[in-house]
Amino acid sequence: MVPRHTPKLVLRQTPNRLLRRYFDSKGVLGHIPWDSLKETGIEPIHQAILELPEAMRREIGRDFRSASELVSPRGSGLLVRLARERGVDLTGPQWRSSNGYARALTVLLDYPEIFEEARNVVRWEFLPRSSMDKRNGLPPMPPDTSPAALARFAAAISEYYLKEQGRGEHCQVEHFGRNGHLHYFFAYPSDYLRTMLGYEDDGELARKDWKPAFEVVTAFDERCGTVELCAEGGRKVRSDLAARFARSILQVDQVPEVLPEANYDLQALLDRNFAFTTLPEENIELVRIKMLRVRWPGRTRRSVAFDVDGRDVHANVHDLIDEVLEGSTVSRDKLLVTEADIQAVFSWPDRRSRSISFHLSWPSTCSLEDSPEELILKGCLKRWGIDASES
Repeated sequence: MVPRHTPKLVLRQTPNRLLRRYFDSKGVLGHIPWDSLKETGIEPIHQAILELPEAMRREIGRDFRSASELVSPRGSGLLVRLARERGVDLTGPQWRSSNGYARALTVLLDYPEIFEEARNVVRWEFLPRSSMDKRNGLPPMPPDTSPAALARFAAAISEYYLKEQGRGEHCQVEHFGRNGHLHYFFAYPSDYLRTMLGYEDDGELARKDWKPAFEVVTAFDERCGTVELCAEGGRKVRSDLAARFARSILQVDQVPEVLPEANYDLQALLDRNFAFTTLPEENIELVRIKMLRVRWPGRTRRSVAFDVDGRDVHANVHDLIDEVLEGSTVSRDKLLVTEADIQAVFSWPDRRSRSISFHLSWPSTCSLEDSPEELILKGCLKRWGIDASES
């Protein structure tokens, strides 16, 4: 879910020194008495923004909304990860002592390319997973991202929605790539006509016809030929659109097949002696279980979470389970593991260690994404027997 956003919230949460830098970069609000303005004394700033030309207000609004999407711990982690991929280390003392708004605005000012990439990645990550599936069977190859190819894909999407649903008369497709192998295609077909009430610049209430855009998003991995497509309407809609993507962008006449649903077997984690085997080239220093949620036996469905301090690497979830079961009539073999939180620490000789915590839920949920370290951990899940999906 996109974090709640209002301009006043951004102004109130961001230090004045950063607000001053931001507005100086836009060449506006130079008359604000920044040196004497109290932190969170935002009313003069807000009023000055309201008096700016509409185009500038919109530009500021877009920046503030984009920054708000990156203020969560997940958003800050994404900024760090994308910066590291570009050889930039954001994790200094100032970064650690700043709040999410200050971190996001600092990256916007100092590293606008990283900020823009993070903004696009967040657009993908906030998409509803219920309207998404992943397919394979396409050739591993670089996609055609030329203007002509994007226009072909847009026309194919329009043709499909006009024929099947009577909408989508207009469509535009935007592309951005990352990591050298991932490609995202954001398509915006036009929706059904709507009549909306709003105000003209002179304050008059007016009624206007409007065709808003809806979103169809395709992610293609050129290394393995997989395509992940997000579109409402069910699996058949996504299958038809995936075939049009293959013809328009890859120029192949193939319908990619849906990948089998993941299957995670967490029961082995209940064994105190379970071994998280790692390889030297993976640079994994530590793997441990931080939380296990189990289904408690009985006539009614009940669950118990065994959760230890995530900051104490010596805390052992199995010690806690033993304490709870001591003297109980319930034995370990009667417990069914339904969820787990696992922490992995990567250690390299030439840079800072990195800790990654991820969540698994039986039977098919995993929070790992596609950073280099997370891809390593996905491979480990296979080796450990936790990911029991078909290869």
